[in-house]
Order: sequence, then C-alpha cells, then structure tokens
Amino acid sequence: MQIADDEVLKVIQDNPAILQKDLHKQFDSDLKPTIGTAVSHLVKADKITRIKHGSTYELYPK
Repeated sequence: MQIADDEVLKVIQDNPAILQKDLHKQFDSDLKPTIGTAVSHLVKADKITRIKHGSTYELYPK
C-alpha cells in the first residue's frame, strides 16, 4: 500500500517524535491496521526510526 506508506511518512515528517498512538488519530479509525502495516513497511525500508516510549513508540523520519 504505497499510498498509505506515503501518507504516513508525510505525517511523521511533519511531526517528528509523534507517538504511534497519536499517529493513528491523524487517520480514520478504520485504518488503524493499515497504519500499523505502513509503519512496519517504513521501518523495514529504513525511512523512519521507532523508539519505545512506554506502551507505544516515538516515530522519527530519517
């Protein structure tokens, strides 16, 4: 889902250190599984960094 990946990356670039739980709030609640998948794709593609923050993650663009 390249479109979802691109949209998620744009939000992370515009909001460095956004928490993953807050990232979900930027999109329709029905898309929560899609957002999680997009984050995984972006980590594997080395486009973002995830840092554990309590029960969620901080997301940073690279």
